[in-house]
Amino acid sequence: MCKNIKSSFFILLSALVLLASVLPLAAQESLSSYISNGIAAYNQGSYTMALAEFDAALDAYPEDSYSYNWRGFIHYLLGNMDAAWADMDKAIELGEEFAWIDRAMLYTRTGDNVLAIINYERGMQYNALYSYPNDYPADDSAFEFFIQTYTPIIEAYPDDFIALTIRGNAYAHLGQYENAIADYERVLALAPQFTRVIESYYDVMVAVEFFELPTHSWDD
Repeated sequence: MCKNIKSSFFILLSALVLLASVLPLAAQESLSSYISNGIAAYNQGSYTMALAEFDAALDAYPEDSYSYNWRGFIHYLLGNMDAAWADMDKAIELGEEFAWIDRAMLYTRTGDNVLAIINYERGMQYNALYSYPNDYPADDSAFEFFIQTYTPIIEAYPDDFIALTIRGNAYAHLGQYENAIADYERVLALAPQFTRVIESYYDVMVAVEFFELPTHSWDD
């Protein structure tokens, strides 16, 4: 889920550390290659090729939760909803913590905003980087990664308020406050009960000393 190997390294690191503890060196290198190739294809917009890489990864390593999460993410982007649900559920079953947040996006398609927020909050227990503000150590490439990864989702599904939240948080961390505010306002128009985003929205307002609130009502 990133534009280049440098920005993908941050997200891959935790998965590869886990792989190192359970796979021999040759297998680690092979799985890492599938994942890297799949991410590269995704970032080039070659979604079918990316899907093929993660299919190959799971054919060879059927218990790799990270590949299930990625494949489910791509299925979602492509509109293959049954496959997306199956892969996200499997990723969670195998212990992939990021999958809780990505699965939250699927609930935005069914109109289950409460379940979307519940899944997002469950994932937030494990992934502080998704929040704003936070003290999670990360350089700009990590936040650029989220913007680059979730923007295609937003383009495909403009009302996916989970993807908008993730991107808005990333914009805020990068100091791109106007973009963050725009994404947060879109979120709150779609899910006015999303307390965490209300808090992030006001934190950004304080950061830019901008206290004039929108004149519209999110409940309209």
